Amino acid sequence: VIGEEGATALGWMYTMAGVGSVAGPLIGGIITPQTVRALNRAVLVGFILVPFAWFLVGVAVPFEVVLIGFMLRGMAGSINWTYSTVLIQMQTPDNFLGRVVSFDFAIFTLMMALSVWLGGAAADVFGLDPRSLVLWIVGLSVLPVLFWGWTMRGAVGQAQASVQSSQVPGD
Repeated sequence: VIGEEGATALGWMYTMAGVGSVAGPLIGGIITPQTVRALNRAVLVGFILVPFAWFLVGVAVPFEVVLIGFMLRGMAGSINWTYSTVLIQMQTPDNFLGRVVSFDFAIFTLMMALSVWLGGAAADVFGLDPRSLVLWIVGLSVLPVLFWGWTMRGAVGQAQASVQSSQVPGD
């Protein structure tokens, strides 16, 4: 425990999450082309980083590794938030954009509240210590990876079919 009742440790964890939240889109913006396909891939990378980062937090003994996990989690979350918002803006007609962004934010807020409540309830009902709870979060964090990868696979298939159907015979 670092600091009085762990206050300093908690402060460092929040700091590293904040650093990651700023660094994620900044670094991603340098290396990711601003195309729908590239942004979808970047979101997938973000979803892959989430369980990896939580795994580091859950199994780490040195506190520095926990901090790296929090930083990576911040990077992944901010990449997903930023790029998914950009994808919405790129793919939504202007006359619906405000409603779609509002709905996205409402669902995000609802899911955050629900996930915090479920995490606390699971810890209470099943008597999970913080490490065990984090490892359960790791397992559940794989679900968005699978879902996003599956939807991307379908989108790639549709794009290939569209390109093939638009080609003129004899080209």
